[in-house]
Amino acid sequence: MYQIIIADHQELYRAGIVALLESRGECRVIAECSDWMGLVQAVRAESASFVIASIVLVTDLEWLILRTQEVSGRVLLVGEDADSLNCYRATGAAGALHRSASASVFLDTFQKTLKADEFALPSDVSPVLHLTPRLARSLTQGN
Repeated sequence: MYQIIIADHQELYRAGIVALLESRGECRVIAECSDWMGLVQAVRAESASFVIASIVLVTDLEWLILRTQEVSGRVLLVGEDADSLNCYRATGAAGALHRSASASVFLDTFQKTLKADEFALPSDVSPVLHLTPRLARSLTQGN
C-alpha cells in the first residue's frame, strides 16, 4: 500500500485528491498539509512512499526531493503553469502535472510516476514550449 502525503494550499483540492486516491484501495493518505512547514513536519515524521505537492508551497525543492528519496519515496509536483512543467525534469521529481488536470489525467500521471524510472508528464502536455501566435509575433518583431 502506498503511503501518501498531500500538500496543497487549497483544502478542496486536497480533499479531491484524497478521495480520488483512497478510492483506488492501494493508497492511504497519511498526512495533509496546507503550507511548507506542515509539509516539512509531515515528511520528517512519516515514511511516505509518495509526496504530492503544489509547487507554490515548496520553498526548498532540493530538500524535499532528497528527503523523500531517502525513504525510497517519490515526489509528484502540481504546477500552476502548464508550460513550465518540463522545468522540473532535472530536479529529481518523479513527475509533474497542472492543477487543472482532470481526474483521469491525474490518475494516469500518478500511475506513470509509480511505475516509470523516467520523469512523467501528463499525456496532454507537450514536452516542448508552444508559443501563442501573439507571443511568437512579439518575439520576432524585436519588441
